Amino acid sequence: VLPFTRMKRWKNNGIWKICMLAFVWSFFCTLFDLKSWDERTPELMLLLLFRVCFLFMITIPFDNRDAAIDQEYMNRSLLQVWSPEALKNIILLLGSIGAMLLLVYQLQFQLSILFIAVHLLYWCLIVWWSLRALHQPKAPLRFLWLDVQLILQPTFLGIGLLDTYIRST
Repeated sequence: VLPFTRMKRWKNNGIWKICMLAFVWSFFCTLFDLKSWDERTPELMLLLLFRVCFLFMITIPFDNRDAAIDQEYMNRSLLQVWSPEALKNIILLLGSIGAMLLLVYQLQFQLSILFIAVHLLYWCLIVWWSLRALHQPKAPLRFLWLDVQLILQPTFLGIGLLDTYIRST
């Protein structure tokens, strides 16, 4: 992110790099377009937390892939801190937290039960795919699918909100 004179670049620290990437990307996608901080709502904060979980979760397999491809990168990857089994458990934990946040967020807008169920199944698919990509770091199509989720996941939320708006008018 930013180099500091007395610190190594954050990019060289796997944990900081992923936390900053998840938070900054989530912040800009969720709150950056607000005209003032007074427009923050509990729903937006739920969405921000959900996106942080989502981005952190799908970034873990990319970190593992980079470590498998570049041995020099291995020194600053999450694998230096946690075992592959621990990373799997972190993905499952973030997936569970994300599912709860997603459910609470969608219930705030009174979305249809069918849409909520389909979205939660889709979320489970993202978690499952993240686990598969974690264990197969040299499978490029798995990572392409995770990249596409950066677009599809917010689109899916928007479709649900649009459906609610149409039903209410």
